[in-house]
Amino acid sequence: MPGLLSASELTRERVERLLYTADGYREGRGRHHPTALLGLVFWEDSLRTRVGFEAAAARLGARTTTVLAPRHTALMEAEERLDDALRSIASWCDLLLVRHPEAIAVARRTGLPIVNCGNGDVEHPTQALIDLATIRALRGAIDGVRIGIVGDLHGMRTAHSLTVALARFDDVTVRLIAPDGLDLPEPFAAPLYAAGHRVERTVELRIEDLDVVYATGLPAPTRIGHLSQEQQAAYRITPELLRSLADPPHVLTPLPRVNEIDVDVDELPQAAYFRHGEVALSVRMAIIDELLSRAR
Repeated sequence: MPGLLSASELTRERVERLLYTADGYREGRGRHHPTALLGLVFWEDSLRTRVGFEAAAARLGARTTTVLAPRHTALMEAEERLDDALRSIASWCDLLLVRHPEAIAVARRTGLPIVNCGNGDVEHPTQALIDLATIRALRGAIDGVRIGIVGDLHGMRTAHSLTVALARFDDVTVRLIAPDGLDLPEPFAAPLYAAGHRVERTVELRIEDLDVVYATGLPAPTRIGHLSQEQQAAYRITPELLRSLADPPHVLTPLPRVNEIDVDVDELPQAAYFRHGEVALSVRMAIIDELLSRAR
């Protein structure tokens, strides 16, 4: 069954249709699904994605059932197989929303539409849709955007999906700002090159000529590629940096924030990351509506 497993599935037409539906929900119009049951299967818990989809389902009149961890006790030799768990849950639900590193690999064996809510450090396509909707809300259009994506571009799934989704639009400039060794992997940059967009790579935090800067964060101390505090500071968005620019860009981050954006930036007009929350609910409603409507 069709679902949403990768940003590569997001054609421009599909993105525009979903954002149009999301606009409708914000304006009080759109379909509701009072008989639907959604299964949220999160092997890795989440605040914004899991709770956001639960809220979106509730606004649509649907119900949810949630699995927050694999079933595993001391009497079992190993955790239950993911595909066994999903196929069992699928027989009770109309749609599955899954966060697990193997979500894509097992999705087609369930017989239900599946939404990839984050498969390890690979992709996060629903966040890409929210990012695109926020950019459109800030600028009026996605076409022509000049965006800098800053941080661990190698390991941040939000950056991967966003770059793939941006490639569907016109006249896009993407500046990939990452420390040495944390560059965006080529498979995620390839759609930008193939579409003829301007792609720049740099290790310096150059944002003076951008419309949007998207801060993805840097590796945690336990991860490969961790930087010293001094190295991290070179990529931090601060009030001083923004005030030094004649036309500072909007600042976005998928959250949670660690220290990639100074908290004092919150008070500046360029701070747009909480706009994500304003559009995220309706975008998630649109995703649920699209897949439930297709399945019926």
